[in-house]
Amino acid sequence: MQILLYMSLTRKWIMLVFLPALIFPAINQAQPNTGTRSMNQEIFRIIRSGSAEKLENLLRNGADANAIEDGSSALMAAALTGTREEMELLIRHGANVNHQDSDGITALWYAIPDFDKSDLLLSHEADPQLRSREGFSVLVKLANYPGTERLFRLLMERGANPLKSGPDNSLLYNAASSCDTAILGLLLRSGLHANDTISFGDYPINNALNFRCFPSVKMLVDYGADVNVAPMNFSLDLINGITPLMFAAVSNDSLSFFYLLEHGANPNARSKRGYSVLMYVQQAEKEEPAMTRALIEKGADPNVKAPDGTDAFSLAQLKGNTETVKLLKKYSTN
Repeated sequence: MQILLYMSLTRKWIMLVFLPALIFPAINQAQPNTGTRSMNQEIFRIIRSGSAEKLENLLRNGADANAIEDGSSALMAAALTGTREEMELLIRHGANVNHQDSDGITALWYAIPDFDKSDLLLSHEADPQLRSREGFSVLVKLANYPGTERLFRLLMERGANPLKSGPDNSLLYNAASSCDTAILGLLLRSGLHANDTISFGDYPINNALNFRCFPSVKMLVDYGADVNVAPMNFSLDLINGITPLMFAAVSNDSLSFFYLLEHGANPNARSKRGYSVLMYVQQAEKEEPAMTRALIEKGADPNVKAPDGTDAFSLAQLKGNTETVKLLKKYSTN
C-alpha cells in the first residue's frame, strides 16, 4: 500500500509545516539561584507544575510576566501546558498576548483548540490574523480539529478571515480531512473554493479521501469540486496523475467510489505511469468485484495495459482476487 503510506506521510509533513510544534521547548527545571534569569526560569517550571498560587507569588516578587525561554513566552507556555488561571495571572501582570516566536507563533496558536483558553486570549485583544513564518493564521491549525465550529465562529467574530488565512488553500484542505462538515460547510459558504490547491498542487477532495471522509467528499462535490483532478507535482512519481476515483478504489472507500462514479468521474482515467482505475481497484487491500463490475458497466476498458505491460487481469491474479479474475475473463481480449 505504497500510495496510502505516502499520503499518510504527506499529511504528517503538512501538519509539521503548517502547525506549531505540540511539544514545548525543553525548560531548565533546576531550582533558581539568584537574578532575573533564574527567576524567569522558575516561571516556566511553575507553569508546568500547574500551581497558580506559586506563580502569583513569583510574579508579586518581581518575576517578569513576559519572560522568554528559547523565543517562547511564559504565556505561550501556560497556553500549551498550563491552566487558564495561570494565563489570567500572567495577563494581569502585563503579559503580551501577541508575542510571536521566531516561527511567528503566538499563545493563541498554542491555546487552540481549547475554547476557554482561546476565548481568554481573544478577550484580551489577541490577534487571530497574525501569521506564522509560513504565512498562515491560526484558522489553518484549528481546521484539523473536528467539533470546533464554536471556536471557528468566535475567531471569525474577532477578525479571523478565512479568505486571508494563508498563501494557499490549506485551510479548506485541512478541514476536508477533519470529517466535520459543519466546519467544512462554514468555510465553503465563506467563499473558499473546492478546486483551489495547496502549495504542492493537491486538492481538498483528495485529502478527504485520504482520511476516508465520505461526508466531506460529498459536500465538496456538491460545491463543485472537480471529480477528475489529477495532481502532477508529488515528490513520489508513483502517485502523480492519480484521480479521486483511483484514491477511493485503492483504499476500499466504496461510499466515495460509487458516489464519484455517479457524479462524472472518468472510469478510463490513467495515472502518469499509465495505470487505469481498474488497475488500482485490484491493488486495494480487500477485493471489490462490485467496483470492477461498475467500472466496466460505465465503459472502463479492461484490456488497457500500462507501459510496463501490466493490466487489471494480471494484477487481479497476482493479488489473488479470484472473483474479479472470473469477471475480467468475460471482458478481456488479451
